[in-house]
Formats: sequence, structure tokens, C-alpha cells
Amino acid sequence: MTNWADLSCYTSNLAAYLAPGRPHLRSELADAVRLAVLPATTALSHHSRIDGGSLGYVGTGRWAEATAGIAAELETHGKVLAVANTEQLQWSPEYQRRATPHWVLLTGRPGGGWQVEDHFAATTPHGDHRPYHGQVTEDELKVLLSPVTTASGEVANRDRHALGEPVEVPPPSQYRWLARTAAVRTPVEPGWLTGSDAVTHLAAVVEDRARLAALADDLWAASRHQLFRHRVRSAAGLTDPAAAAAAVSAWEELPRALRFAVESADRGRPRPGVVRAAFDRIITEGATA
Repeated sequence: MTNWADLSCYTSNLAAYLAPGRPHLRSELADAVRLAVLPATTALSHHSRIDGGSLGYVGTGRWAEATAGIAAELETHGKVLAVANTEQLQWSPEYQRRATPHWVLLTGRPGGGWQVEDHFAATTPHGDHRPYHGQVTEDELKVLLSPVTTASGEVANRDRHALGEPVEVPPPSQYRWLARTAAVRTPVEPGWLTGSDAVTHLAAVVEDRARLAALADDLWAASRHQLFRHRVRSAAGLTDPAAAAAAVSAWEELPRALRFAVESADRGRPRPGVVRAAFDRIITEGATA
């Protein structure tokens, strides 16, 4: 399986989906990475679109319709991204503990089953997530793709902007997958902040304990994307090695600071200054994009 290190669960599987026939995808994605935040909703966007605008969500509340639609997309394109549920993924640290949407890649139907790939691999705030490549029955696939009906506003924002710009998302009660012919692009909301402006805004938002906990996963994903960008561009000789190393160090520190702050707040001893210092370091090192 291709190693898409330093990416989130959505982007790692999106990249694996797009990679065949695109030998320069790593550099394309690195160039596309940027941190953007919409203050009105605190939605985050980690990269501009790299799929050509062809992908969009499809959803249905009927499993028979879902498998028919997924099978048709698989037959036409040889692969399909589907929205799974971490609570049902045995290779996820959130298995039987926490339900969140998670993209997986379906690549075939050997023997009437379903070939499932998950290219995401990371030590997440919830534990180690291992990559997966295996075959499941249709009944097992139905469980893996169980709708996440209790998604928070942050998760809804994440789904809406996972492709890099806002797209229509079916209700969370439905089985969902992505199809190339289903793209429904919606107008980009005005007011997005990028670069150091985005970082400064987020630093202020997470001074609130509840917002810090709610946005921790999204800020962790921001760190992953930025690490990918700086490492790929540095390896290609596109940035000064010393500057890239400083940027990588600054973004590596952010998840540690977030975790420490969340755990301290849970113990009744908030440490907002730790997170503020981590954001200030990102800005000081010129590590924003």
C-alpha cells in the first residue's frame, strides 16, 4: 500500500484514490495544502481541490440502494471512496468507543465480497490507527459503513469541506459514498482567513476550553497536512532546509500542546498559554500557508 504519511484519514484515502496515473500527486498535493478557517462557523479547510472538482457525495437510507450505487461506481471507475464509521473499524483506536466518519477505499469484489483498503496510518489523539487491506462480506461492509447519526457541528464542517471546498453532504442518517458524476459544488462562503490570519484566529478561539476540545481533531489534522507540505517541498529542494526544519518542528509541537492543554483542563487546571505559545511559534517560524 502507498504510504501517504502526514495526512488525515480523509486526505490519505483521497490521495490513494487519485494516485494511479498521477505520478506527481505528492508534489501537487503539497502545493495545494493551506490552512483556511471560516470564522462564522470555525470550519477548517486543509487544501484546495485536487480531484478536479469531479467528486461529490451520494447518500441513501436504504442499504440495497447503497450497495447498488457503490457497485455501479466501482464497476465504472474501479474504485470508490465510502464513508465508514470508526466505531465499527477493528483497526481503529476508536473501535467500539467513538463514532466518527472515516473514508475508506473499496477496490474490488472478489468472490462476491468487498475489497477494503484504508491507507491512513498514524498515532492519533485517540491511539494508533493501523492501515488495513482486506476482504469483507456484504454484511460486514454494511456494519463498517454504518451511518454516524450523532455527528457534531465540527464533524459536519469536516465532511462539507473534506474535498477542499464546500460540497453538499447527505444527511448523517444515510449511507454515504463519493461518486465522480455526483459533484454538486456550492458557493464558497465569503470571509475565509488563510495563513497567519487563520492561525491567529484559531489561537484566540481555542482559549475557550470547550472550543479547544471540540476542535482538537481538526487542529491535529491541520498539523498533519502542514507537516506533509513542508517535508515534501523540502525534499524537492523547493524550500530552505533550515526554514523547513523549523516549520516542521513548530507544527509537530502543536498536537502535543493541544493534548497537554486538553488533559490539563480535564483535571481542572487549564493551560491556555501552552496552546497560545505553540501557535505563536508557528507564526514566528513563518510556517503558515
